Amino acid sequence: REAVEAALRAEKAERHAEQARRQNSEQRVANRALTARIASLEQRDRDAERRYAALAKRYAAKEAEATRLAVTTTELRAAEAAARADAERQAQLRVDERAALEAELGAFRE
Repeated sequence: REAVEAALRAEKAERHAEQARRQNSEQRVANRALTARIASLEQRDRDAERRYAALAKRYAAKEAEATRLAVTTTELRAAEAAARADAERQAQLRVDERAALEAELGAFRE
């Protein structure tokens, strides 16, 4: 009888260990997916920064041209302000999305 009970306990322990291994594996897969999503967001952020830098450079060139031509820069400044506002909105969206992903990743790691 003791041998049967010991065998049952060992079988139950093995089932629990296998379940724990599966859950651990699933969590690692989920962690890798979240890590990849965060890396993607970081890449998008770097891309957006490069695009904004190029836009700022083009704006500076246009502003210099407008000054040389004695043309009002009001329209150019409005376009730059709109572009800056859009870039700031996009940056905030990325920050919010990254924070949500990091929170989700943190929950998986706990």
